[in-house]
Amino acid sequence: MLPRTLQKESVIIRDNHLVYRVQGVERTIDLRPHFPLEDVASFVGFRATVVVSNFHDMHVGDLAFLAMAIGMNNSAGAHCVHCFKGASQFNCELTPQDVRTKASLTTCLNEYHTNRLTDKRARNHFGVNTVGLLDIDPQRIIVPMLHCPMGLVDKVLIHFKSWTICHVENLPAEPSQVREAFRSAAANLLTATATETQARQLNEEAGKTPETKELLKQATAAKQVAKRNEVKARANFKEQGKQHNARLHSLSQAFDTIFCSHKITKEHCHGGKHNGVNCVKMMSKAEVLFTAFAAEIKLKKVPTVDDALIDFRCTQCGNLLGLMDGIWSSACGIEAGLLPTQLQLEHLEKTLSQAKALWLLMDVGTKQPKFHMTFDGHLLHQVRLCGGIADKSDESIELQHQVIMKLKDRFRRVASCQRRETCIRKELRRGKSPEIKAHVDFCGAAIKRKPTSQRTLDMTIQKQDQREAKRAKRETFVDG
Repeated sequence: MLPRTLQKESVIIRDNHLVYRVQGVERTIDLRPHFPLEDVASFVGFRATVVVSNFHDMHVGDLAFLAMAIGMNNSAGAHCVHCFKGASQFNCELTPQDVRTKASLTTCLNEYHTNRLTDKRARNHFGVNTVGLLDIDPQRIIVPMLHCPMGLVDKVLIHFKSWTICHVENLPAEPSQVREAFRSAAANLLTATATETQARQLNEEAGKTPETKELLKQATAAKQVAKRNEVKARANFKEQGKQHNARLHSLSQAFDTIFCSHKITKEHCHGGKHNGVNCVKMMSKAEVLFTAFAAEIKLKKVPTVDDALIDFRCTQCGNLLGLMDGIWSSACGIEAGLLPTQLQLEHLEKTLSQAKALWLLMDVGTKQPKFHMTFDGHLLHQVRLCGGIADKSDESIELQHQVIMKLKDRFRRVASCQRRETCIRKELRRGKSPEIKAHVDFCGAAIKRKPTSQRTLDMTIQKQDQREAKRAKRETFVDG
């Protein structure tokens, strides 16, 4: 690795050393440890060629860590780490003025400290509230290629399951009563909100007379009461939903059974949720999964719900996951080379546009930073700017999380926390031992099949056919 200020015309071989100048200063590299002495002495017409001109010093990780790294503690769920947009402003068009820089982080931190002098309730300024853990440029942060699709898939599943239990599933008597109470409270809140809006408009048009002010005051008080009732009813319904979903006859358990039949499981080391591998399987098998979900829902639905509505909603969710599969396969795929072609960029842009339109149509919600980073332009911008981000995934980080969680579960019965941490460290060192690695490599080489064997060739052809079938299926979601 040589600095950018290298003067290439100064590169020569002298006395078995590679000599070059950087900003007028002469530096040398001893070639004898790297080449036989006779080869060094026989170098004639030596030429220096730049192989890699620059390294992208990119930063990747989950959103909580990235926010903490640049000084946005506890702001990952409500602010974007790339721009000044907040949760209420997501689903927007990005402009150059919205981009965060190292200078803007300092300015926001100074504004936060200034605001704290007059308002102790101030939590942050555009998300910034402390000095960053690392001295990095926010524009060198990569959209998490693993955590973003995981979060989006999880959001779609939550939205789908909420729809089934709120509007479709035939519940027992007590949960059904709680559901009706929640529906009534939600309807009352909508009515109270509309009444307050009308009262506020009337107050402005009438010039804020005492009568209209009193009317607005009463409408605001009614809305506050309706809001408290809705929050209470929602909490009761959520608790009843958890208890119902744990029963064997519930749709939630039926969905898990369908997932397991396709080898999609909830990982213990991932907090009981689907990890990245399972989310990829869900996106690739979305059409089959939601067809099975629709058949299961029809067996346990309320009689007043039409089968056509169930098929329509399941088809929507399947298409959305299929489009998301196309997005992340385009962003992560390097089959055509490390650098994406113009055709691939156009396909990615078209897929993002269609997926965002369907997401908004389904009203899944736009206040998630992962939605904003994926659909509002950050992902497409980085793929264009960096020439693809397929080789900058955070899968290795997530793998280490799983390793640690499994070790904690393995030694959970150790009473002393210090002893438990010692056991974990010993196990990690044992796994990195050169002797153990040598044994593992030896066993792996012993069972490794020859690359020219018929079985290996058949598997290669099968994988190519599967890859081509997936590509054709993804294109049908975009072009169909």
